Amino acid sequence: MKLRIKKENSSNKVIGINEIKDFLSKKTNLNEVKEKITIKTKQDNMLKDKIPGPLGAHNWQAMSIDLDAGLAYIPTQENPFFYAIQEDYKKTGVYKRNPGGWNMGVEMSSLAQNILNNLESQPKPGGFLKAFDPLTGETKWSVPIPHYWNGGVLATAGGLVFQGDALGMFSAYDKETGERLWHVEVKIILFIFGVVQLSKMLR
Repeated sequence: MKLRIKKENSSNKVIGINEIKDFLSKKTNLNEVKEKITIKTKQDNMLKDKIPGPLGAHNWQAMSIDLDAGLAYIPTQENPFFYAIQEDYKKTGVYKRNPGGWNMGVEMSSLAQNILNNLESQPKPGGFLKAFDPLTGETKWSVPIPHYWNGGVLATAGGLVFQGDALGMFSAYDKETGERLWHVEVKIILFIFGVVQLSKMLR
């Protein structure tokens, strides 16, 4: 698969999808990993609260590519998570995989209590809609969204970027500035992405 990206005042540049993945993984970071707090549990284990958590800075919700602008419009998230070494691993030095489960290598049994013990110092989760340049790693604009888990994105040739969010709002943004131009409350959680229907007037 090849993607042709055109930058203003420059010739077209064709890059492969593997080159994009390599660039994003090595040279950019959508949400900088931040160590917010360091505390000790009753077992005297170092506990780290970091952003992003295991859901990542971007998950399965669709992004949208604007080839003319050379931008990717991405739903991103900051959802902190407490990382602590598994008790079994500390005792045996062997990591046991759980088939069919979520294998993160962290101690899940104490997660809820760790969150309750550190509510005041825990970073506040949130989401963002970002206009991201994959060739430079720069964010052109970023719009904060109260909840971290939001819907996919649809960019149109008419200069609009659409996204639904976890609060039940469906919004249209200016693709150049990120300004919200229109919104409607649909009263349901929107995790999917939009669809454009093309029609032709017959005379």
